[in-house]
Amino acid sequence: RAVPPLGFREGRETRGTMGLWAGIKFIVKETITYKTVKLVKTYDKTLILLHLFFMTLITTYAFYSIVVSHSYMKFETPITSVTQSLYRNDFDDLAGNAASTLPYCVGTGNDLVDYVSVANDTYKDPQCVRLDPSEFTQKDANALWVNTHFRQRTVTRTCPGKDGTEFKACTETVANVRDAFIAGPEHLALDLSFTVTATFGLAQPPAELIIRKPDGSTVTHSPGSKNDAARLTIGDILSSAGIDLDAESPTAIGKGSVFAAKRAPHRLMGVHLRVKLETTNTNPDPWKPFDTTLRTFVSVEFVPTKEMFGPATQVYYVGGHLDFDDNLPSLQSHDQVRVERDWSGVYIEYESGGEVGKVDLITTMMAITNAFVLIGMATAIVDNIGQLISARFYDDKYEDDGEREILENIASQLEEPGHLGVPFDPKNLRLMSDDDVPGMNYEDAMYNIMNQIREIEDRLSMIPEEEGEFVEAEGGGPSRQPDGYPPLYLVEEISAEKRMKALEEEEEEPEPAEILLYPGVQMMGRGCGNVLSKAVSRQQFTLTVVKDKVRMKALRDGPGYMKDGVGRFEPLKMGKSVVLTVGDKVVFRMREGKQGGHLGVHTILDEGGEEEEVGWLESIRIQLGC
Repeated sequence: RAVPPLGFREGRETRGTMGLWAGIKFIVKETITYKTVKLVKTYDKTLILLHLFFMTLITTYAFYSIVVSHSYMKFETPITSVTQSLYRNDFDDLAGNAASTLPYCVGTGNDLVDYVSVANDTYKDPQCVRLDPSEFTQKDANALWVNTHFRQRTVTRTCPGKDGTEFKACTETVANVRDAFIAGPEHLALDLSFTVTATFGLAQPPAELIIRKPDGSTVTHSPGSKNDAARLTIGDILSSAGIDLDAESPTAIGKGSVFAAKRAPHRLMGVHLRVKLETTNTNPDPWKPFDTTLRTFVSVEFVPTKEMFGPATQVYYVGGHLDFDDNLPSLQSHDQVRVERDWSGVYIEYESGGEVGKVDLITTMMAITNAFVLIGMATAIVDNIGQLISARFYDDKYEDDGEREILENIASQLEEPGHLGVPFDPKNLRLMSDDDVPGMNYEDAMYNIMNQIREIEDRLSMIPEEEGEFVEAEGGGPSRQPDGYPPLYLVEEISAEKRMKALEEEEEEPEPAEILLYPGVQMMGRGCGNVLSKAVSRQQFTLTVVKDKVRMKALRDGPGYMKDGVGRFEPLKMGKSVVLTVGDKVVFRMREGKQGGHLGVHTILDEGGEEEEVGWLESIRIQLGC
């Protein structure tokens, strides 16, 4: 055993009574001592169990990190582009209904709307109008306005004077101020098509479009290879964000109300919706780590707004373009009458997100390297624990000069003339039993082996002439039978199951298959005769024919044979052989006690021979292995 360093020996002997100063000196000495790695094998059960525990934890984590968390892939945030088009059939179907049937089309009073804006504009229950979708919708590259309310006013500009060369003071008169809700904008539908692109060459529609609802449920749409559009109504999109247009806006601010209390529904104030498109090609299910189906998760988020939310004011000029009495253009040559519409409505914007990745060699190598570093932590942790709980482990791990005596002894044995290059005396080398008990030395063992070889050689010399013929036949190819010996055949025995099936289907009794056995080695297995079951290998066993004898050699477990009509098949182990003759039976695959019995039962017959008659009950018993 190694002798521990001096500092440790002193610390170990006085560990229970070590003072503060001695402890500090020991720590300083351990800190400045150079330490290097040494492999130590120990049978300490505590350390072995600790190492297995930490190795299991860290290996499981490393496997989860690489495979389940897909750290072998290089990820990036994709760009999900949206193609949107309006589908107005359902909206047009409702156009013929009276607007008064809609609950928000009141027209008078303040039951639904009672609001004074920050700009001191007063709003009360509006009327309803039916507009064409082209009037109240506006599509941008990655957004959509669907307006739900507008205030319309007519402005007349009057510019007195005749001098067209100077600016003149003009007066404007506002008239016909009206508020109106758009009838049924939530019934307008959108056909949405998505395309996901990434810098590593990805450009395709998602295989699955999963729409998330506020209650946690989802709706899945499969665009397919043709990128079929997903159809969603404005009402569907609003409900996905948990918004009801007629519900009170919780974030609306204003100066107060006209009458009783402030009432400002989303239909008046407008709604800002952010449609988040989270795309991924990894499956979060830990049982499906290699599922790379491209999925886009759609969720709708409500973005609070404080004031009325809508696009820019639209201005329509309806008057003339000439000023003054002489009808000449001037510096103030503007339309004299205009109509202004201040809109508020639903604003839908699309935001790409998520992560898509591909297998990357460098990323995979980094992940594997990190895994090996983590696995090495198990050894480091156990080493530190072993040094704390076991002084013997410290002796084994840290080598000092005291162990050089053993090394010098080994060096002297290497130079011994009787066994140059061997670090020990071979006479002392002994075989160990299964119970780790030393037995005979290697010289005696070699002597016993040589005696066994000589015994085998003596037995081989006594092999009969017939065996030599089999050996010669197995070494050559097919040939002709010697004169006086008819060719041999394997003739199939029709199973009782086949006969019953033919009887039930009123068919003719099936003809048994015949396999010609030529002299020499012949491979038997699936495909020979009517043996087609995959339970039989294509190389199940070999048959070697010499005159009227057949040697059957099993290439795997499963074949069997029956000699001398004993009535029961015997299994033939892999690598074993048996010599058969005319009238004996072979079976390709024994299935003792299973439905259908053995597979491929054949009888060895010669050209003029006939199989011994066997009753149908005896045939069924043999087939079933009974």
